[in-house]
Amino acid sequence: MRKLLYLHVGMHKTGSSAIQALLTLNNMKLQDKGFFFPNPPNFDQAYQTSEGNAGFLYKLFVDNELDEIKKYIESIEHSKIILSSEYLFQALLEYPERFFKVFNDYDYKIICYVRRQDDLFSSMYNQMVKNHDLEDKLSALKFIEGKSDFHKVLFECLKYTELENVIVRPYEKQQFYKGNIYSDFLNCIGLELEESYCLPEKIVNPSLSWDSLEFRRLLNSMAIDRDEPLRKFPINELLARYTVEMNRGEPFGENNTFPSKKRIEIINSFYEKNKQIANRFLHRKSGELFLDPLPDIDKRDEWNKQLSIEDMIKICRYILSSTYQDDVELELLKVIAKGTIEKILTDNDKCIVEVNNYPVIYTLNDVPTYISNDITSFERKLNLWYIESSGGDPHFSLPNFTEASHKKEVLVKVDILSSCDTILELFYQTSNREFDADHCVKRYINKGYNEIVIRLKEPENITSLRLDPSNLQGVFLIYLLEVREVTSE
Repeated sequence: MRKLLYLHVGMHKTGSSAIQALLTLNNMKLQDKGFFFPNPPNFDQAYQTSEGNAGFLYKLFVDNELDEIKKYIESIEHSKIILSSEYLFQALLEYPERFFKVFNDYDYKIICYVRRQDDLFSSMYNQMVKNHDLEDKLSALKFIEGKSDFHKVLFECLKYTELENVIVRPYEKQQFYKGNIYSDFLNCIGLELEESYCLPEKIVNPSLSWDSLEFRRLLNSMAIDRDEPLRKFPINELLARYTVEMNRGEPFGENNTFPSKKRIEIINSFYEKNKQIANRFLHRKSGELFLDPLPDIDKRDEWNKQLSIEDMIKICRYILSSTYQDDVELELLKVIAKGTIEKILTDNDKCIVEVNNYPVIYTLNDVPTYISNDITSFERKLNLWYIESSGGDPHFSLPNFTEASHKKEVLVKVDILSSCDTILELFYQTSNREFDADHCVKRYINKGYNEIVIRLKEPENITSLRLDPSNLQGVFLIYLLEVREVTSE
């Protein structure tokens, strides 16, 4: 008997995980009805996607191993076979000739769900932040558009196959057969959703809420779990659970990433292409492919909304509660304290490494322009400066080092040996401000040798510095004090 293949190609972000979960849960029931869903995917990782049961075929298309694909299909004894993977859409996009060279040897129906582009782009952006380490919002749009041209894919299909072999379904709840995606997909293969079917969880692969998404994007910027899915997925699962428990993340919920104005712009840019799809594949004279209402241009958007400290702590508390149920607050305090100290130490280490990349604009080779009375000795001995402090307010000022050019960002390196544990203070003067407490950076220094780098950045020119080695009585040896200009080179 000639095989009939149902090729569910996605596209991405159109409920593929939900459809695949339905097919997996009801595999035996489908077999009883004459349909075989081979190699059902594993959904043991909550709220995560899968490659479906045909993702491996994409690699064979890439390698042009078309005979291997045919061997696989022929190895399946059943006559009605369901293959489902969003990678099949990718194969259609990149290798349409190879795709149809394989499947034109069989009877088949291509099932492709399409989503309004503003919602599609938003959902894809969400997925890229979750699973692909995306940090920058604006750079994502062009990449997403290149991967989402379903007009190109659908009309390319017609060069190789008949219109009747391509089933296009808009991904909108009001357009689904009987109002849900399960009934809609089964209708595509000639079945009805019966009460005896086992349905997946209400939310299979939720989009993260804006606060969870911003939290994930922040993690991406710190490269905490970059290219490490075994670390990334458990965190994503917790963020997905948080989204769901906050009553967000449901399919077709209002969770669009982009501003309403940008969404309207996206919709308008695809109007003609969508009209062509509606006319050709759905036989709609109106040319309306999508029926959901347009975005409210007056609605407040969250595109530029910043994640607040309160939001951050709320999410951190939720994540910690999955492990430290009884001591969440204590563990949260520890995490904040540890992270703060590690940040300071790491930034200082980073500055020490990069300081030599920039030109020196000042080195303490001569006696400073001003030395306070609480410094009882300031002498050059061998290759270092010997300083004695009587306590109080010992400090010294450096000469103006910006006469030749404008310098708004500098690195100050201090190699100092201290006779006590204390606090070093670096005051800086700008073209419009004198030395004051608002223009001061403090660093803890230990008894013994310390290597410190401080980065200063101001909208105005930084003109001079004042160093307070300590407010305690003691001896301090400065091996090096230099200022380097941070340039764009």
